[in-house]
Amino acid sequence: MWGMILRWATLGVVVCVLSVGPSLGWNPEQSDVLALGQEVRVDRRTVEEALENELSTLELDRLRFDAEQKRKKHQLVEVKVKELVADRLFELEAAERGITTQDIFAEVNALAEPPTPEEIDELYEANKERMREPKEAMLPQIERFLKQQKARQTFIDYIETLADKYEVTYNLEPLRFEVRADGYPALGPADAPVTIVEFSDFECPHCARVGPTLKKIAEDYGDKVRLVFRHFPLASIHRVAQEASEASLCAADQGKFWEMHDAIFADQRNLSVERLKEMAGSLGLDRARFDECLDSSRHADKVLADVRDGARAGVTGTPAFFVNGRPLSGAVPYETIAETVEEELAALGVVR
Repeated sequence: MWGMILRWATLGVVVCVLSVGPSLGWNPEQSDVLALGQEVRVDRRTVEEALENELSTLELDRLRFDAEQKRKKHQLVEVKVKELVADRLFELEAAERGITTQDIFAEVNALAEPPTPEEIDELYEANKERMREPKEAMLPQIERFLKQQKARQTFIDYIETLADKYEVTYNLEPLRFEVRADGYPALGPADAPVTIVEFSDFECPHCARVGPTLKKIAEDYGDKVRLVFRHFPLASIHRVAQEASEASLCAADQGKFWEMHDAIFADQRNLSVERLKEMAGSLGLDRARFDECLDSSRHADKVLADVRDGARAGVTGTPAFFVNGRPLSGAVPYETIAETVEEELAALGVVR
């Protein structure tokens, strides 16, 4: 009821405050005082403390929005550059051959092979749980989709052939976000040419599955790669993720972050505050010191800072990786990370 009254009366309240304020000693420049009257005073700090969760959520939304705008702008520029290059390449090829660009389009279209029955079956089987109708009813739609996909790939391949012929080079930088890496748990030399920053949630099963992939990357690339761990607990769906992050930092205080990191992921289905404390004991940590650290939420602000930095870089889920700032989302396979690492090493002129 009060919410309805306040919403209905908001304009009137503003007018009333402005009209009676001076008689109560109101100072319009005293911006930290938001309401003042006889025995009434509400300052900005009180309101912000009361709205801590709501304001924090709004701030994360703003950071993610800014990151998404950066991502979209980069994508628009990249697509437009390639479109303009493709248009010019078709013009050059048409002029050289004495035909029209429409003739070239027709030629390339004719190169696209029709989808095979095996390809149609494979696509259906991979997506049948999301199909709303039986296979027979979906066949025309599947075939049309595959035709479009094959035609698109044929054009891409042809444009790449023309780009090689006319010696086109692109100077487009990959999308990158500034993600801090110094001062966080890390494996590998600080001066490694490639830094992979992971934002992770200790209760996320995908984060646990990607662990062996990262281990193999570290083994294969040695001192060329540095792995950095940062926190992004999804507290709305994982009930102990925040405490697990804090526990790992409490263990880091005693020099055993990675031991706690491995122990938590190995037993992530049974996590509780008490279980985290038991892990600390089994790792030989000073239990009294660890328990006090965890119970006092000593590192809660550090975890929140990680979440904010992740949001600033567009992280919405875990795991999320940044290879020299280049974003990769989800439990990506080894090949995807390795390919990005290789590209970075090549760009830097580093021989593996």
